[in-house]
Amino acid sequence: MNGFPFKRLSEEVKNGLVLPFSLIEIEKVVKESDGNKSPETDGFNFVFTKDFWYLMKDGERIMFDQFYGNSVLPRSLFYSQSR
Repeated sequence: MNGFPFKRLSEEVKNGLVLPFSLIEIEKVVKESDGNKSPETDGFNFVFTKDFWYLMKDGERIMFDQFYGNSVLPRSLFYSQSR
């Protein structure tokens, strides 16, 4: 890779990569996501999240803030109930 011209990020962009997610960023992803993919292990697809975002957004924001603070996602995200 010697001599390959790698692009460099500006300081502003680099600093933005280490900031916590804003609620606006999270909501943008929720709104733009395709909701009709296969259901999760809980039986809900993403349409549920989109339809009830107004009720879920505070809890989701807390989860993202906790992830930012300790770099660990809640274990409950990986929990699968046997049916």
